[in-house]
Parts: sequence; structure tokens; C-alpha cells
Amino acid sequence: MNKPVITDVVFKEVEPEQLRDLAAMHLEIWQQAYRHIFTLEELGKLKIKAFEDAWRLRTADGGRQVRWIILGEKEVGFLSFVQNAGDTEITHFYILPAYWGSGTAEAAFKQLLLLLLSGGIRKIELWVLNENHRAKNFYADWNFKLNGNKRSRVEQGLQLEEFQMEFAV
Repeated sequence: MNKPVITDVVFKEVEPEQLRDLAAMHLEIWQQAYRHIFTLEELGKLKIKAFEDAWRLRTADGGRQVRWIILGEKEVGFLSFVQNAGDTEITHFYILPAYWGSGTAEAAFKQLLLLLLSGGIRKIELWVLNENHRAKNFYADWNFKLNGNKRSRVEQGLQLEEFQMEFAV
């Protein structure tokens, strides 16, 4: 069965007073999306305050674009990216679990790519958790390729092993 075609996805800037709402959504998505990677105990230790503090820090210099993904009138996800001299790093792209498999992620990602490419971007990079095969496959469907870069880092107390994927025009 084919996925429904979603056409009414729009982006809206996340305002500074909405960072707690953004943090709450980020936390909710992590606790669902990463159940196959981290234990329920580890995910249960995540705190909204830590996510909110991280978003305040990330957005402090104004160099990061942070957008709600809106379907109809509802915030169903979020994305963020940083542009630098013709290159872009997509730092976050998340859809609420209730919308997984609905075609919303595909519609939003298509719109994001069109936005970035229309601005003259030559290369788009992103990091994906090594064990997040669903995300790797999603990005591969959009012609992103693993480029051999990897990193280990700790975020919100979780050890993250990530691989970089890129899309070159």
C-alpha cells in the first residue's frame, strides 16, 4: 500500500519563548525513537530541563535555523540546520511518533531540501546514530551517502556513536 501524499506541510520559526515546548517534543521523540538503541532506564533518566538548556545554548548565537514542522495547524515535528559558505549541516530532523509512516517526514524533508538547494547550497551533511537503521535508510532514500566520518559524543548522559551522511549537488 502506498503512503498518502502529504502536501500541506509548512515550516514556522521556533520562537525563543517556545524552547520549552521544543525541548518537550525533542524528549518525547527521543524516548520513542531510540528505544531499540538505549534501555528504558537510560531513556527514563532524560530530563526536559536538560533538553531546554541545550536548545537555549544552541540558539544563543542566532546562527542556527530552528523550525517547527506544521501539518494543518499542528506542530508535528521540528528541524534545525546551520549554513556555512555554501554548505549546510542538518542538525535535527524529527517527527512525532504518531506521524511515523504517514508520509509527513517525506513531505517535510522534500520541502527542506528544496529550501536549502534553492539557496545555492552545494553540500548537505547530517549525523545519524550508528544503530538508527530507520534514519539511515530514510536519508539513503534521498541520496545521502555515508562519507566515512564518525564521532562519539555524550548528549543528555547518553553515549552517542554517530556516522555522517552527505548529499552533494
